[in-house]
Amino acid sequence: RAASTHDWMAIRTRKIDEEMLKSINQDGYQQVCLIGAGLCTRAWRLRKTAEHPIAYFEVDFPEIFAWKLSVLSQAGAMSPFDYHNVVADLSLPDWGNTLIGAGFDPAKPTVWLLEGFIGYLKEEEANALFRVLTDTLSAPGSRVIATLGTNRQRSGNDLHCFFPPDPLAWLGTFGWAGHQWEIHDLGQPYGTPLTEEWYNGYYF
Repeated sequence: RAASTHDWMAIRTRKIDEEMLKSINQDGYQQVCLIGAGLCTRAWRLRKTAEHPIAYFEVDFPEIFAWKLSVLSQAGAMSPFDYHNVVADLSLPDWGNTLIGAGFDPAKPTVWLLEGFIGYLKEEEANALFRVLTDTLSAPGSRVIATLGTNRQRSGNDLHCFFPPDPLAWLGTFGWAGHQWEIHDLGQPYGTPLTEEWYNGYYF
């Protein structure tokens, strides 16, 4: 079938779901933190099979949580995680202290998720955020799951500011190493090949 304009979001969601479930159910992580969580509902939607408790933190603005948590409460949604919503301005350097004050343990290896978020920061803001995340909050063995658009991928969204030429190389400047996939590389195995040039240079 022909790819729709929403297939890229389905691919992004499935890949992140897979990585998150592997981290919490197979690899034994006990702490998760979503930066710029927005309207993500994985804390309610993902199924935890690991027996140990998992602390699950989301960081964002107060109006995001006020709306999202109200809707989830009205729907009777229950999270299987030890869930914490943390109100903080991620453009300010003290967001890490706010997170720790909410019960986050920087001595525990953490799964960080930054989905569709980094591109909205200016380069200097992204660098400052990752310095806090890396130097203050990430114990050895921590893992980052992130999406980034490169300078090959222009969405037409005027709010997008930061396009690192090589996302993994940029993360490497903070000491992170691993793998990256372009979204086209993931679409075919999922049975959802992408052909639109708009998606070129969008990485996990």
